[in-house]
Amino acid sequence: MKPQAVQKSKRPNPRLDLGERPRPHTASLEPSPFQNADPSLSAKGGTSVSAQTLALCNHRGLVLRALGFLSVRLRGSEQQADSTPASATVANTIATLLEVECAAVLLFSKPSPQRIREFVFSQEKETFSYPDVGASRVQAPSGYAVDHNRVQLGKGADTFERAKRAVNTWKMFDIPWLELCWPDSLIEAGTTVAILVWHLKFWSLNACRIVYVMQERNATETYGFAYGTLHQHGEMGEERFTVEFNPTDQSVWYDIYAFSRPHLLPHLVYPFTRSLQKRFARDSLQAMLRAAT
Repeated sequence: MKPQAVQKSKRPNPRLDLGERPRPHTASLEPSPFQNADPSLSAKGGTSVSAQTLALCNHRGLVLRALGFLSVRLRGSEQQADSTPASATVANTIATLLEVECAAVLLFSKPSPQRIREFVFSQEKETFSYPDVGASRVQAPSGYAVDHNRVQLGKGADTFERAKRAVNTWKMFDIPWLELCWPDSLIEAGTTVAILVWHLKFWSLNACRIVYVMQERNATETYGFAYGTLHQHGEMGEERFTVEFNPTDQSVWYDIYAFSRPHLLPHLVYPFTRSLQKRFARDSLQAMLRAAT
């Protein structure tokens, strides 16, 4: 007679039993005045990330890094799936959806110059991602966050000439954590560029196009331009970069005026992108001070 098998009861794994643990306190994210987003991330036919799961991530940067990781890993699986083209197509589709959620192209390694050239070329015929093209020339439209920053670069006509040369060579982007692709791009309406940004342990490529060039001689002489975002950019809006010369007191100023709003997932991404915008403004002012003195 065979001995009767004793059925062992499975003990719950405390590491996996999240349901019985108290949720960690999650700081409230800055609300967006522009959109109300669905708290879940989902792709058609794919897996959604519930609001409960996102609540466990008490750092919004972790969510961004997760999206970037999934996008890059799925791109890699697409390239390695030669024997299973159907799987490659699924991976490519999900990766594309993740990149759309973040708007910009996400990369875990710095892209090669050839990759960046291909990206810029692919954006040449894309339209602007916002309807209020050119509004930065006068006043930002309603429904956008507005940033206005300026710094005095010095005095005299010589300083103003150096400041204009700095604008023509994109010196306002001479910042350690980002690159303008490319600094020899012509300052003229229609020029498309890419801003390569290093943040949260991955890179993002963001596409912009010059909307207009400003060269005015009134009480104050002004020179500069504005560019607007294309669809492959983390934000929607416009930014104006100008240098000014006041003949009366000989003062020279660098001025940044921008309006922007988020694409998707504003409650997750928007507070982080706002911090990047403010950081860019501070660093850009310093970059122009270095270039004009």
